Amino acid sequence: MPALGKLNGCVALRKLVSVTGWAKHGVVYEFTSLDVRNIAMKEMGSLYPDMTEWTERFIPHLTHAYGSPHIGVRLWPPAGH
Repeated sequence: MPALGKLNGCVALRKLVSVTGWAKHGVVYEFTSLDVRNIAMKEMGSLYPDMTEWTERFIPHLTHAYGSPHIGVRLWPPAGH
């Protein structure tokens, strides 16, 4: 998470942990815009190649709920307000 926080346009990162239910963890990455997020996430691999290697080993073992993960766009209030 600290590495994501250093990316251009990253506003906030939040890790959510449930106390009950199936989903045990949730993570929210907030960027100034979807376009900025798309660029920053591409840069992540070149800035942190060791993390990319770990991610590529780890992701295939994750179990996500139907329709998850996904990217959302803030509707209201506009970012920065």
